[in-house]
Amino acid sequence: MYAMDGVIKIWHKDVDQLSEENGGLVPVLLFRFFVFLVASSAMLAVIGPLGQVAFVALAIHALRGAKQSVEALGLLGLLLLGSKAIYPDGVGLFRWVILFCAFGRVMWDSLVNQEISPVPEKILGVIGLLSIWVLVGAYLVSPVPVLTILKLISFVVGVVAIIVSFYRTFDLIPYWYSWFFTLFVFSLLGSVVMAPLGLGYLRTTQGFQGIFQHPMTFGPIAASISAWLAGLYLVCNRGGMWRFLGFSCLAALFVYTSLSRTAALALGGGFLLALIASAFRRDVEQPLQFLFSAKVMTIVGFMVSVGVVFAPQLGRAIQDFVAKDGVQGDPTELFEESRGSLVARSMANFSVSPLLGIGFGVPSDLRRLNQHLETVAGIPVSASSEKGFMPSAVLEEIGVGGALITIWLLALLIRPVIHWGGFPAIWLLFASVLVNVGQAVFYSIGGPGYFMWLMIGLCYARACWGKEKYAYTMA
Repeated sequence: MYAMDGVIKIWHKDVDQLSEENGGLVPVLLFRFFVFLVASSAMLAVIGPLGQVAFVALAIHALRGAKQSVEALGLLGLLLLGSKAIYPDGVGLFRWVILFCAFGRVMWDSLVNQEISPVPEKILGVIGLLSIWVLVGAYLVSPVPVLTILKLISFVVGVVAIIVSFYRTFDLIPYWYSWFFTLFVFSLLGSVVMAPLGLGYLRTTQGFQGIFQHPMTFGPIAASISAWLAGLYLVCNRGGMWRFLGFSCLAALFVYTSLSRTAALALGGGFLLALIASAFRRDVEQPLQFLFSAKVMTIVGFMVSVGVVFAPQLGRAIQDFVAKDGVQGDPTELFEESRGSLVARSMANFSVSPLLGIGFGVPSDLRRLNQHLETVAGIPVSASSEKGFMPSAVLEEIGVGGALITIWLLALLIRPVIHWGGFPAIWLLFASVLVNVGQAVFYSIGGPGYFMWLMIGLCYARACWGKEKYAYTMA
């Protein structure tokens, strides 16, 4: 055992039980989140730019240590994706200040405190290889090399800050489970409040956005929350776990009201993949034993009964959800209607430069490239682009070589979670990554992709915790 940031590692309790003792950290953390949200919102609304002092404080907090960096990065996710009705001025430039502060802390500890500041060497090595590949593409094929390089910097800074900070604090997984549970509860209850206030349908009159900036942002987030909480409920064998089930159902309801088909696919597909992947777990001898518990049988029986009694109503509700744009057809036709043109354009660009792609972060519509660019002092710093499907987007931007490196990176992130992460983390990981079926956000660190990487970091830390716990018990 050793101490980090004043918290001592404890091995004798199961993490899924330890994270949520009766009361636990949840009341304290929930109150802090509420105070932070209200105070920062008031400052932004009343005193304008001066209100961004809240973000400055968050950046300073990120400099204090690995634990504080994760806390700052987690709160940044709430601010970054929050509705403009709550944060009129948005996060803006300060999101990069917070990210660079967390990244700076990672680098400082790596240089000054090497002995007590471990890093996931294989993951960082693959990210370094990817960086070299992207830089070669920026020099040889990218029509906007500066844009490609800046996109690469933002990705590397964000991902390294998240993954390494989580890795260095994986012994605090019981704390992180309580912390993120509280953050998720805050997000769900805050979204409930938005409905009667009329602030949940600002972007569209159909999809519900909750406290977030868009229904297509809220849906995938709700899917990840629902997956994780449902997984915790399934594997925990103690009283009081109804909280996990209740909030998971609420999150699943928000997936439906957001009208995000991608989120629904991620939630359901993530569950199926988690069941399959659980066969390869190494932390328990019977990984799927929980499926035959009395509570699971009760839930299945209840769902079957409801399905039989309300079959017509459920059928219409599902049909309306799937055909939200008024388009009828099978899943293949619906995918072609919503994402087909984006995929076709990406593959056309890929065929022109199959090895290196067209350039990391370069929009698909090259003929109107200048219209997509956002410049600062004449320098292209970003480009608006919708690609919709991760495999085609990766092939288009960084070619076959970059796609192989991406697969390698995914394998390094997913494999330990399958072996040592536990069922809740496995489901959460797959639900978060599967969002890329409809939103190519894997290499984006400025929006929904940021939340995805937070969840990847949490799951990876849980896997590291589980592996060391298993080694400790076997010693």
